[in-house]
Amino acid sequence: MTDMFERHEAVSLLLPVEFTDAAKSRRYLRDVLDAIGVKVTGKDRAAPDDRPHILVVHTHDHRFASTLYSVPEEAVTGRLRAALRAAPECFAAPDDAYLASWGDVLRLLAVWGLDGLGAEQFHEVMVEDFGGRFGHRDLPGLDELAALGNAWAGYAVATVEHDERCPRIDAATPWLGYHYRSMHAFRQSM
Repeated sequence: MTDMFERHEAVSLLLPVEFTDAAKSRRYLRDVLDAIGVKVTGKDRAAPDDRPHILVVHTHDHRFASTLYSVPEEAVTGRLRAALRAAPECFAAPDDAYLASWGDVLRLLAVWGLDGLGAEQFHEVMVEDFGGRFGHRDLPGLDELAALGNAWAGYAVATVEHDERCPRIDAATPWLGYHYRSMHAFRQSM
């Protein structure tokens, strides 16, 4: 069985990537799913849907799982789009609070669920305690964190538990037919 770290490494070799061609993005998605260890099964394929989306693969070491998010472009604010570009591919929260892109990391952690904390707790620990130590200026405030908190939960389309041998997704699953304008992968090592 391939382990989580090998799977994430394989995905990281493919992402980030951007597409203008919807059909190419759908074909490439199959490569990403294969790299993360997901088998697409069934003869019927998802109908092509050219509404623009982004795909985010968030691998979380502590949970020993990867969550795939298929997010409509209109749900990706300018700050989140910048965070997707600026955040490092692998980070440890809160150990990497010294990173210049710490505010971007926090915005991504917020839309993924605030690491299981409430917005006030998350702000106190990640922004005030850790972010404040390094003099960052672009840190999200409590209001922004509350607005972002778990905002992408409804866009989680698959969770790959890395102790499973080969998770399966039906080829007719609608999100397999979307036009992905961009795809990103992040590993949260703590």
